[in-house]
Formats: sequence, structure tokens, C-alpha cells
Amino acid sequence: VFEAEIPGFVNGANGLEEKILNSVRAWSTDGRNVKAPSQVITYVSAHDNWTLWDKLEKTISDEEERIRINKMAAAMYMTCQGNLFFLSGEEFARTKDGLENTYNAPIELNRLDWERAYRYTDLRTYYQGLIALRKQLPGLCDKSEGAWKRIFEEWKTEGVVGFFVDNTGKVYESKWKTLCVIYNSTRETVSKELKEGDWEILVDSESSFRWKEGKKVGCAKAAPKSVLVLGHPRHLCVTVADLGHLQVFRIDDRCFFEAVEDVVDAQVGTQLAVHEILGDTGIDTGTVLDLSLRGQLAILVIRQRILLQTLGHLL
Repeated sequence: VFEAEIPGFVNGANGLEEKILNSVRAWSTDGRNVKAPSQVITYVSAHDNWTLWDKLEKTISDEEERIRINKMAAAMYMTCQGNLFFLSGEEFARTKDGLENTYNAPIELNRLDWERAYRYTDLRTYYQGLIALRKQLPGLCDKSEGAWKRIFEEWKTEGVVGFFVDNTGKVYESKWKTLCVIYNSTRETVSKELKEGDWEILVDSESSFRWKEGKKVGCAKAAPKSVLVLGHPRHLCVTVADLGHLQVFRIDDRCFFEAVEDVVDAQVGTQLAVHEILGDTGIDTGTVLDLSLRGQLAILVIRQRILLQTLGHLL
């Protein structure tokens, strides 16, 4: 946003792939002056210089194409490590009528034009999905000194950058243990073969709320001028059993209280005979909608009811 007519990675510049990978790690690899992502602000527009929309307008005349590139730029910095920052109104194409320095301009130019929030609803919604997803990605939110090591198996070709992210959590577990991220600034679809079976689409060129859909793919295909984010699900191996008023359960290799006989296997999306597990609940069968672990608290949600919530000691 400092040089108006000079394009960046998203709008046509060449040879920036290595710098993009450094940005993904918040420039905090070994041998650099930056000690950790906590020391870096990651952004593409601020109150100084051009807004992102005005910057893109200098090199992209077509508004539909500009919206697509704006989405790509947002998805890129929101999938980088570091402290995220963006200009208020960036999410609905804030403009200062192409002026760079407006510190002494009238309020009519510097104000937030809320009509644009309605005009650019699709762009605003895309930002909302990215922000909501970011909160679920500890691999990118990690601000510790060694956080950059979470980025691995990166690759690059002209106009394309890709990498994987260790998304395991130290405080809480995400639904996805590994991420695959592809930045594709070319005008061709880019494909990448994936290991370990099915991956879920979290973000693509059309929607940043794909992570709510659970659609699975075996190959990564990033559309032209877009960002693709995939997540490899963290499969929970769960057993649940009833001992009178005491529910006993095991998640993965972590056991709460004790293991018992005649356990029932439960996975998200499966049908359970609830009365056999939790006694007389008034529900004969139900679908597991959510299963989450927060420290020593485990919650099993069936038909939007929390049927099991137990605190115990990890053995």
C-alpha cells in the first residue's frame, strides 16, 4: 500500500514467492532479528497511505476482479502468523477516492461509508468467515518463539505458494490437526496431491465459511487468483459408558476416570442409542453434533442438547 502503481503478489508481481513464505512465518525463523510472531504486525492496509481498495484500483480496472483480489489478499494475511491488523472498513472496500495522505482531508472523505457495507455484502461476509476461522487455528495464532516451526513442507512455483501447518493446540484442540494452504496468484487452477486421505475445505475462492459444511476432498485444487485452505480432521476415538449416575468416557488416548466394560463407540455424525448410554433422557436415538475437549472438560452434544459434561482427572 506504499507504492500505488507497483503491483504485489496478488495483482501480478513476479519473484515474491520467498518473501510471501517469510511473511507466513512472520519473519521469525532462525537467524532473523524477529524473535517470535508476537513481535510482528501482519496487515495489508492501515490509516496511512492508500486503502487496499484504492491500491488495487490503480492496477485493476474491473470491479469484479478487484473484489476477487481483495478477498485473496485478506485470506493471505489472515492465514499468516503474527498479530493481525486491518483498516476499519477494509472489509467493505473502504475508499478515500484514490488519495494517499488524507490526514487533513474533510470528514466526508475519511469517514466510514456504511452504505458500502451493504453494497459489498459479499466481501464483508468473506471477512467475517476468515475472522471466525482464524480463531480456530492455533497453528497460526501461536505467538511463541518456536511457532514458525509449525509451518512445514512449503513449496513454490511462479505465482504460487503452498505450505502445511501443524494446527495442534496447546491450550485447546482444533477440529483440524493439519492445514494445507495454497496462495494462487496465477490465472490457472493449481492442484496439489494430498496425503492421509480426505481433507475438509475450509476456505476457497467463493466462500470463507466452507469450514461449516464439512465437504471432503482428496486433492487440493486452488482456483485462479484465490486462496485455498484445507484442514485434515482430528479424528476423535471416543468411548462412553454409564455407571449409574457416573458417565465414564475416553477421548483418544486420554482417559477420564476409568475404563469400563461394554462401552459404546461414538464419533461425530453417528447415531447413538442415547438411553443406553446416559440412562433415561427421553431420547431414544440421536446424532452426535459436536464433541469437544477443553482441558479437562469434555462435552458431548446430541440434537443440540448437552447430554454429557464431566470434569475429571486425566490418567
